Amino acid sequence: LGATNMLAHLSFQRFVTLLIIFSIILFVLSSDRSILSEVSKLRSIGDDGSTGTDGITVVGRMMTHAAQKRRERDAWFHSALSYESDNIAGLPLHSFIGGTMIQPSSFCPADLVKTTSVSEVFDGGKWLCGASRLKALAQLGRSCSVYSLGCNFETSFEETIQNMTGHRCDIHMYDPTMKPPEKVHSFKEKMAKKRIYLHEVAVKGVRGHSNISIENQTYRATGLKNIIQENNHDCIDILKFDIEGAEYAILEEMPWNQLCIGMVLFELHGSIIGEARGGQTYTVGDAIRHIRRLEDAGFHHYNTEQVCFACDGQVELAFVNITWLATNPGEPKVPLPT
Repeated sequence: LGATNMLAHLSFQRFVTLLIIFSIILFVLSSDRSILSEVSKLRSIGDDGSTGTDGITVVGRMMTHAAQKRRERDAWFHSALSYESDNIAGLPLHSFIGGTMIQPSSFCPADLVKTTSVSEVFDGGKWLCGASRLKALAQLGRSCSVYSLGCNFETSFEETIQNMTGHRCDIHMYDPTMKPPEKVHSFKEKMAKKRIYLHEVAVKGVRGHSNISIENQTYRATGLKNIIQENNHDCIDILKFDIEGAEYAILEEMPWNQLCIGMVLFELHGSIIGEARGGQTYTVGDAIRHIRRLEDAGFHHYNTEQVCFACDGQVELAFVNITWLATNPGEPKVPLPT
């Protein structure tokens, strides 16, 4: 009888355990469906974070809270205590306060994927918000478009995107500094077979063609908007740049509100920018001003993280355009403004 009771008790324990596991699975599945449902309703959200008649919770709150956090962050630079606001704005980016001031004001309301973990590569890859949208484009037989500024023969990000989409993306890399010519030529041919195209030209923020100086060398440069049109693209799904301090001019000049871009991913090299500007410190105020230019154009800042242990004053930043995220991949993209 004792053995029978013990077996019955064990059976009951197994039943309870299975019931708990089943409940957890149901909860996770329902949570995923809820988040996906919120993302699908993004178009009913106003610029002020208001919600549509069908009711928004996760995404509506995200946009409202992001606006609140941005206002409070900016308030530090307009404090009634001038000594506080002036001192914060003038601190170097690599200061402790600099690191806290450039934390994300938002989060990614869709699927979040990192292209390569820092456990595999010393500085890791990039965080993608809405990578499933790129896969959906591929499944519909449409090409996504990725522009990558800065290469130096390193293509792990670009090849990860191609593997993710079944080589359905048009990926254009821009780097005029690579050498020697023989190695560049061979590399260019190899990458072209993977739909990754190298262009030996620099990209600048302002429209038109000109020359720019990089490390005392002169290179041909073209405005991003010109390049988009030359490639017959209306929009860019991802713009990535890792250009060792040359990002200052892009962040200063790029007309973000005139461009159709899904994600903007870049490394901000505060210490290198300072050296390139004759020792002029790249400050917290500079960084916030550049971040604010993106935010004012509709981009939500969803990720900040360090580049590497020895990369003082250098951070990875990621922004997503919520309108792009909400657009059904089966629908035409919004044309580039003229």
